[in-house]
Amino acid sequence: MMKVFSIQIIILLFMAIPAMAYLPRVLVINSYHPDFPWVATHNEALERGLKDAASLSFFNMDTKRIPPHKFQAAADRAMLQLDTIKPAVVVLTDDNALSLLGGRISALNIPVVYLGINANPRDYGVFENQATGVLERPLFKRSIVFIQDILPGGLKKCLVLYDNSPTAHASFSLVFNNQQRLKFAGTETHLRLIGTLKEWQKVVLSAKELGYKAIIVGLYHTIVNDTGQHVPDEEIIRWTSAHSAVPVFGFWDFSIGKGKALGGLVLSAKPQGWAAAKLVKRILAGEKAAAIEPVIAETGRFVFSDYELKRWNLVEPVHLSVPSITIRHVE
Repeated sequence: MMKVFSIQIIILLFMAIPAMAYLPRVLVINSYHPDFPWVATHNEALERGLKDAASLSFFNMDTKRIPPHKFQAAADRAMLQLDTIKPAVVVLTDDNALSLLGGRISALNIPVVYLGINANPRDYGVFENQATGVLERPLFKRSIVFIQDILPGGLKKCLVLYDNSPTAHASFSLVFNNQQRLKFAGTETHLRLIGTLKEWQKVVLSAKELGYKAIIVGLYHTIVNDTGQHVPDEEIIRWTSAHSAVPVFGFWDFSIGKGKALGGLVLSAKPQGWAAAKLVKRILAGEKAAAIEPVIAETGRFVFSDYELKRWNLVEPVHLSVPSITIRHVE
């Protein structure tokens, strides 16, 4: 009788163990910090997309805010987390994580799924038979055409601003072909990679005088002040919006809103998170990463700030209702 009772207790104890304990483990290593809207959005998409399919753990390298000489130490801490968790799949988000960890992890025969990658993943030494993922490609040419339509008199000269981060350099190489001056659809476009707040402010304040009709803001999250301290990204975009003498547009959805950029044909982190979750599921189901082609998650969407449109006395072009491209309005 006692033996039967003991067996029943053991069965009940096993039943009480959460089902999550039996799910395969997935480690998500973020290049940046969890409060960065891009990271928060794709993290949520990954969590929802892998609900009941995997047990997720997160490690944040914080490379938007720490100086580059500390990147390797952050990568080493991520590897310690990997050794502890022993995941079935690792998700590497954005270029810094893939460049610092892709080769190290894939060499351990652990499948890697990446997202938010601006460069060619091969450039980062990733073992191709152990990796697949989601590529990110800013919609530069179509953005230029859109701005031509929304600005009275068109767009003859445009300024594109990025910080001096590895991700910005990846875009500069792949999207802009390492050229600081391009001409497309009749618009002369100049690209600037900027590292300091003082230089950023100087360029913005001189834009109209130099003949630019618009500024497109790319990334601005690694800007530092005179003492080398990181400047909060919200401070950068809000200062830019308040002091620019020409309309400000954006390539990413987090840059648009009241007191920020007025609109753009943008990328969002949510579709990339969903797409990466689908790839993780396929690998957990038994597919080899090498057999899964990398994907581009979306064709972009139009996002407009109603407040900023009104402030600049601009109107959304009526012919933007393009099939497969959605339009969203924010404050």
